[in-house]
Parts: sequence; C-alpha cells; structure tokens
Amino acid sequence: MKKYAMMALIAFFAVSLSISAQDNRRGQNNNRGQQQSETRVRQTPTQRAEAMAAHLELTAEQKAQVKALFERQEAQATAQRQQQQQRQQQQRRSQEEMREARQRIMAEHDAELEKIIGKEKLEKWQQHRATNAPTRQAPANNRQQRNAR
Repeated sequence: MKKYAMMALIAFFAVSLSISAQDNRRGQNNNRGQQQSETRVRQTPTQRAEAMAAHLELTAEQKAQVKALFERQEAQATAQRQQQQQRQQQQRRSQEEMREARQRIMAEHDAELEKIIGKEKLEKWQQHRATNAPTRQAPANNRQQRNAR
C-alpha cells in the first residue's frame, strides 16, 4: 500500500514539474515577441533601399528602381491603412446611429403601449423587461466579446 502511495506521489510531482516547465517557456516566448515588436522601428523606403543596395551590391540604377518600388509600396500601404481607418469610423458611426434609432423606436412603442395598457402596467412591464434583459441579451454579448478578441 505504501509503495502505491509513493509511486502516485512521484507521478504527481513529475507531471506537475513538466506542466510548470511548459508554462515558463510559453511566458518567455510571449515576452520575446513583445520585445521584438516594441523595439522594431519602421524604416523609410530610402533606408530600406540603402540597406538592400549595401547588402546585395546593387548598381545605382538598380538602387533607384528599388527605392521607387519601395516608395510605391509604402504609398499603397498608407492608402490601405487610411481606408481601413475610414471603414472603422463609418462602422462606429453606423452602430451609434442604429442604437439611437433602436432607442427612438422603443420609445415610440412604449408610448403606444402606454395608451393601450396604462402607465402603471407599462412601468411594471418595463421592470419585468429590465430584470429579464440579461438573459435575452446574453448571446449577443458573448458574440461581441468574441469579436473583440
């Protein structure tokens, strides 16, 4: 019986050590990637062309062509980033507009409902909706959280 207990204890420690060693390696890799991205400075097209010319011993004509290519690529990348930012801003605006429209519609619906059932029953219904809203909106909130990652 003591042998089994001792073997189980040894196995437990061996497994826990291997798990902790894997966690340490993951943490080191994540930190290394963050350090590289923080220290990386974006070079200008001219600097990139100079580096390539020095490394590959390019002629002056080749160097000028490479520089022109890098400048075109940089301009395209800048234009794409600006388009992406504009799309994101438009999307935010449209979401805000939709939210405001939804609130206006809800207010109109509540006003119509108040005419039919009265103010007291409407308030009671709104309280009921408020208490049950988290369960109705849970799938939408989960989707938003997943998209944010």
